[in-house]
Amino acid sequence: MKKFYTYMGGLIFFCLSRSLSAQTLSWEIPKNERLEIIRTAAVKQSLNTNVIKNYFERNIINLTCYEKGSDGSLVKGTFTVYQKDEGTEIFRKIEEFFTDFKILTNGKFIVDRKYLMPNLRHIPTFPLKKISQGESWKEEGEIFFTNFPQPFFISFPVTYKLTSIKKIDDTEVAVIDYSFHINKNFNRNEVFGMPLKIIGKNNGTLFWDITHKRPYKMDDSYFIQFIFADSPRTIASANFAMEIKTQFTMFQPQEADDKMKAIKDIKSVLPKSEDIRVEEDEQGIAIRLGEVLFDFDSYQLKIQALKDLDAIAKIIREKYPHKEIIVEGHTDNIGSAEYNKNLSEKRAYSVAKYLHDKGLGGKLSYRGYGMEKPLFDNKIPEGRSKNRRVDIIIKTP
Repeated sequence: MKKFYTYMGGLIFFCLSRSLSAQTLSWEIPKNERLEIIRTAAVKQSLNTNVIKNYFERNIINLTCYEKGSDGSLVKGTFTVYQKDEGTEIFRKIEEFFTDFKILTNGKFIVDRKYLMPNLRHIPTFPLKKISQGESWKEEGEIFFTNFPQPFFISFPVTYKLTSIKKIDDTEVAVIDYSFHINKNFNRNEVFGMPLKIIGKNNGTLFWDITHKRPYKMDDSYFIQFIFADSPRTIASANFAMEIKTQFTMFQPQEADDKMKAIKDIKSVLPKSEDIRVEEDEQGIAIRLGEVLFDFDSYQLKIQALKDLDAIAKIIREKYPHKEIIVEGHTDNIGSAEYNKNLSEKRAYSVAKYLHDKGLGGKLSYRGYGMEKPLFDNKIPEGRSKNRRVDIIIKTP
């Protein structure tokens, strides 16, 4: 964070006057631009009073505006969930959701019920008037819980306060404290697996970019408790305490030929081999590495493969440092699904770990798919050989 100093009396007076003046806060995502949101949470999970797990969860959210109106922005994109255990270095990709919804200028979301994400909605919501420093307001928030036998919504009031307005990196930023509480009881006769009660609270600070009408960053302390009937006579609680950091970055639209140029650039630094292919993928650009990486039934990288991975790491570091990188492991259909899934996961991790150690630690993750995503016919030896691969995806939303 930069510090700004003004030495002339008139300038000091101007800055103070502006910071104390009332402001209009609103949302705006320009057409064809993409907002990337990275939420990283340190999670402490406990059962009753016993801590059972400490881990990290990350959401990477990409929202591109495809239509702009006077009342808001229509956006579509993906919500991707990642996790890593405490003490590990690389996130594992867990699941991905597609979404399409509208963000009104005051922050309210209009989401079709068929979309699971965003599951936390209408935060922040701004009043339809100018707000002065020190002023508070209340608006409704909502959470959509999807990980129960019967999905459900909970609505609750959110309290906001505009605490200050400051300059950060030449941008005028509103600092807003907010909080909410959840207290929801359920009928014991409802669907099996539903909680009896949910208790939660959140205290956060939002930094809002007044100039560009979008979030700048957020910090949250969040706690939620699910109370269940462990047996007819006993009650158990599953508790999650989280410290969450959220970053926001806006990206300009990508030219149509940028992807093809990137594929050409990457091909130019890699050896010509049937075991190395660079091609367009539904997620972006895929560098597909075949049996050049591993011996049969092994997830230890071959020594001769390290040179290729060095070249890949170098070009990503130099030309695509802000891109999300996903390493995916794939196998043929020989052997059990469980065995192949486990082998593909270990192979993907081996490649991701090597790339991480070469400086690609930012938005790097891995996932093993086993035999789930063949590109070629598994009925013939040539097809099975090509399906045994690791894909390094340079994601281009």
